[in-house]
Amino acid sequence: AGLGEVEPGAVVEGQPQRERAPAGPGGGPGGGAPPPRGRGDALKTRLSCPCGEMIQGADEDDLVAKAQAHLAENHPGHEYSRDEILFIAY
Repeated sequence: AGLGEVEPGAVVEGQPQRERAPAGPGGGPGGGAPPPRGRGDALKTRLSCPCGEMIQGADEDDLVAKAQAHLAENHPGHEYSRDEILFIAY
């Protein structure tokens, strides 16, 4: 590698090490798993309801379930889809 370039697989001091996903069929990552998330596509696990309630889930599925339960209990008649909930989550 030239000056300033890093060989593939080289350890760079101070940089976290990333594990590679196991190869799926055809050598691609994760046989049948959803595509890996890119930057800005972090798992969304928190939501702040306009009523002031903070809702937090272990993962996106848990967050959606908790948000929908909160809506049913505290805001009858207000129903939101998974996509709508995740759109306002962070």
